[in-house]
Amino acid sequence: MAQLGIDVPENLPVGVILGAVTLADVVDDSSSPWAIPGRQHWILADPQPWPRPVPAKGELGLWDWPRD
Repeated sequence: MAQLGIDVPENLPVGVILGAVTLADVVDDSSSPWAIPGRQHWILADPQPWPRPVPAKGELGLWDWPRD
């Protein structure tokens, strides 16, 4: 399935961490087609996909992930 020019797999894994990114900035406006007007937007950089998904139970918003 392609959305906004990006191929999205049909079966995305859930309940896992797929990699890491750096939060480079937070801006009030963004030209991204995914941006919602009037909201703040995270600018992510340096994506680092991991070789295997790591099981993790997430939460809404920011949360600390226990790496052990």
